[in-house]
Amino acid sequence: MVFIVENILNLIVSTLKEYDFIDCAFLFGSFGTDDFMDDSDIDIAILTNKKISYIGLLEIEELLENKVGVKVDLNILDELPEHIQLDISIRNEALFIRDYKNFDKYLDKLNYWYKTEYPFWIKLMSERGRA
Repeated sequence: MVFIVENILNLIVSTLKEYDFIDCAFLFGSFGTDDFMDDSDIDIAILTNKKISYIGLLEIEELLENKVGVKVDLNILDELPEHIQLDISIRNEALFIRDYKNFDKYLDKLNYWYKTEYPFWIKLMSERGRA
C-alpha cells in the first residue's frame, strides 16, 4: 500500500508542478491513512500566485483523476474556510512548496486570523454544539 500511495503522490506532484501558477500543494483528508476507503477521494489544496477559474480548477482535477485513477478533490487553499486552512497547516503535509515567499505571506494572513478570529469562531461553534 505504501508503494502505491507514493506512486500516486509522485504523479500528483509532477502534474501540479507543470502549472507555474501553483506555488504550493498540500495533502489533507484521509488519503494515506487507515481511514481511506475505496470510495474516498484525495483531498489536495493548492496555493496559487494568480486567480484561476473554477473551470480551470476542474480541468486540473480531471487531469489528476485520469492520471491516478482515484477521485481527486482539488481546492484553492486560501479560499477554504479558515478553520480548514488551519487544519491543513497543522497537518503540514506539503506535497511541494515552490515559492516560500508567497507561502510565508499566506501563513502570516492565516496566523492573523488565528490570533484575531479563532477564539470567536470556537465560541460560536461551541454555542451551536459544533466544537
